[in-house]
Amino acid sequence: MRAISLLLLGLLALFSLVSYLVVSTRVGAQHRDAQLINVAGRQRMYSQRVALLSSLLVDTEPDQQDSLRSDLRQTVSQMETAQSQLTNPFSEVYPPGTREEDVRALYFGASALDSQVRTFIAAAYRLLETPRNRLNRQNAAYLTVEQAAQGSLLPALDAVVTIDGLNVQSRLLQFDKIALASLLLTLFTLGGVGAGVLFPLMRRQDRATRALQEEKNFVQQVMDNMGQGLGITGPDYRYSYVNPAYAQLVGRTPESMIGMSPLDIIVPAEHGRVEAVRAERRAGRTTEQNVTFQRPDGSSVQTLTVVVPHVTALGTGGIAVITDLTEQIRAEQQLRQQDLMYRTMAANFPDGALTLFGHDLRYILADGSGLQSVGLTPKMLEGHLPTEVLPHWLGTLLEGDYRAALQGAHRERELDLGGRTLMVKTLPLRATDLSEPVPQLGPVSELGPVPEVRSDAGALEGEEGPPGLEDSGGHIFGGVSIVLDITERRQAERDLVRASAYTSALLETSRLAQSDQASEELALSVASVIGKAADIDLSVLLVLEDDALRVVSVWHRVADDPTTELFRTELIQGVKRKDSVTWRTIQSQDALFIDDYPASPNAYAPYTALGLKSAALLPLNVIGEKPYLYMATRLTSALPWSAADRELFQAAARSMQINLERHNHLLELERAALIDALTGLSNRRAFERDLERELERSKRSGEPVGVLMVDLDGLKQINDREGHGRGDALLVSFAQTLSASLRNEDQVYRLGGDEYAAIVSRAGTAAAESLESRVRWAVDQTRMAGFPDVDASSGLAFAPDEVRQASDLLRRADERMYAQKQEHRQARRLRERSADEPLPQIS
Repeated sequence: MRAISLLLLGLLALFSLVSYLVVSTRVGAQHRDAQLINVAGRQRMYSQRVALLSSLLVDTEPDQQDSLRSDLRQTVSQMETAQSQLTNPFSEVYPPGTREEDVRALYFGASALDSQVRTFIAAAYRLLETPRNRLNRQNAAYLTVEQAAQGSLLPALDAVVTIDGLNVQSRLLQFDKIALASLLLTLFTLGGVGAGVLFPLMRRQDRATRALQEEKNFVQQVMDNMGQGLGITGPDYRYSYVNPAYAQLVGRTPESMIGMSPLDIIVPAEHGRVEAVRAERRAGRTTEQNVTFQRPDGSSVQTLTVVVPHVTALGTGGIAVITDLTEQIRAEQQLRQQDLMYRTMAANFPDGALTLFGHDLRYILADGSGLQSVGLTPKMLEGHLPTEVLPHWLGTLLEGDYRAALQGAHRERELDLGGRTLMVKTLPLRATDLSEPVPQLGPVSELGPVPEVRSDAGALEGEEGPPGLEDSGGHIFGGVSIVLDITERRQAERDLVRASAYTSALLETSRLAQSDQASEELALSVASVIGKAADIDLSVLLVLEDDALRVVSVWHRVADDPTTELFRTELIQGVKRKDSVTWRTIQSQDALFIDDYPASPNAYAPYTALGLKSAALLPLNVIGEKPYLYMATRLTSALPWSAADRELFQAAARSMQINLERHNHLLELERAALIDALTGLSNRRAFERDLERELERSKRSGEPVGVLMVDLDGLKQINDREGHGRGDALLVSFAQTLSASLRNEDQVYRLGGDEYAAIVSRAGTAAAESLESRVRWAVDQTRMAGFPDVDASSGLAFAPDEVRQASDLLRRADERMYAQKQEHRQARRLRERSADEPLPQIS
């Protein structure tokens, strides 16, 4: 009996260990499931926040955009990290045993969810890189973010959370079965040993079950509290689950919809489209379409419905995510009403001037106080073209804007007339609904109401449409030009600019340091900024090269001033003196500010004679083994250099220093990116760039250009027979002989593997035979270099003799190269066949 008890105790201990391991494994898997649902659920919140921040970024004033850009960048980064975890079946968010094909089917299958998310993230990054002056609601990156957020992205993300939740429920059922079997076996074992070991294990299993139930409740809460409608149907196309948002949307309760078919709540006119959706679902494809649901009270609601196939043990069901379009439709209606209100306000604007013109560009109506300020009256304009009553240059300019407005474009420009600054906005006039008569434009001046404009149905009964307003295209029936006097506003802006010149200059030089301008362009830009702020007449950027100073760039305030031009010429001569202050400053690398140059002991007489009053010299750190020096001078005023001046100059020097260092680094990177490391030839990237440049040069000059494509035969055999080191030696040898066979002005490239190319400048079809001979010479030289079995196939194409586009040029050269390769293969086969045939016997 004792032995039996010990045996039962051992079995109980073994079973307890196994149960513990099973429960621990399952609990760990459910913890991963909770992580997965959490990460998947956050993706939807991230996408909504990205869309919201993008909208705020576009609509917010520039000085408030930095914080929004930071928040948007952080949210996009978090979304990108979460997407990388979700698309990797081996990441920590997936429980052990997750099948790779299930994850790929979910994110890379018919729904292409990963592509949607990546496109959304890429558009958000492009929006972040968009300059402030180009941020608007027409920006392509913003439109991509907005369309994705309002389209199928959110429903697809919700569908993923739903699928993950269903997977958790499935694993819960499996764990319940394991728990039940464990419980029965434990009870049986404890019946022989006692109940002393059972209760701790049961408590452990109970805790695990509660944890799993909490995860199940979390999934249920996510589904129940989704802002969008969610419905799950089985293979019989009837609902097995409906969340409260969906039921409320269609005016029902979730319980009443269980067992119903979508056909029961969709308007009959759209039943045919539902059948098409079912066919797509059976084929495993996700569908997206507008669906109208019929409520019990007879009202209807328009929605965007995305249906994702859901494979179950009983067959293929569907997960539908429903988005209410009511607010979107209402917003569109409000936009149309606001557009009408804006046009009405413009027509009755009391200040400035307003003109209305038709398709013949003649003024129909003109009025406003702004006309009198420039010496015009309504009678002078109405019925005339702009070029008939205005100066020819101004009339021509306005007529161009009017033509653009009639094509649907908006134009805005500023004009200086008679000492006044005028803002001219030209807009098209559109008929918002051509099924109804266009409303009156409203009273203007003393002319009374404008007659109603013709719609596509013709003029109103009993009236003739006003000349020039006939709607030739059915939408744009004329244009309006609003003129505003902004003289005082511009003057106030100029005063503000002057008051904040130093601050703006400091900010601008800091921004320029981050720009991609070349060193000369940056020096001119920085010099222009600080010159205007610090009353500088001339500045120069110098570099020490080969023991000689060279002027990199010169900026002067008044380009046509003779004194400035003379000083510029004398400066270039003076800096060459090795005993000058310039030389000593660049050698000492210490900044020097001279307030009274004529009184300084090292004053240069020609400079003093030309009126140099003060000078500032700021050496830049050595960049690429070349020291630079920035020099600023005043020729018209003897003001000493203030602390603000010195701070501004130091900022300018730092800006040019940073830019010079960046460009030096970028040049090194660019050179490395365009060279093939093995052969030293230029690579495919350089070939594509140079070919486009050569074709552009050919178009301008009319000189021909040829492309030679070469495929080296025998590389694989040498790699297999003698090793890759020997194969690399062949590639290098052929690169050298091919380069040597062509002219110095011809550029040879290695495209990759055993493919080479050459751009042959100023060579037409007449040079084809010579170029073929040069390739054969290169092959012969390579054979003599120790590769006797090597051969090469080549193809030539010429522009503009044969084709003009780069793609056509490359295709034709490739075709000819492969044709020659086939000829070489056939020749080799004939030689091998002849070698295998026995020699005839001589009797």
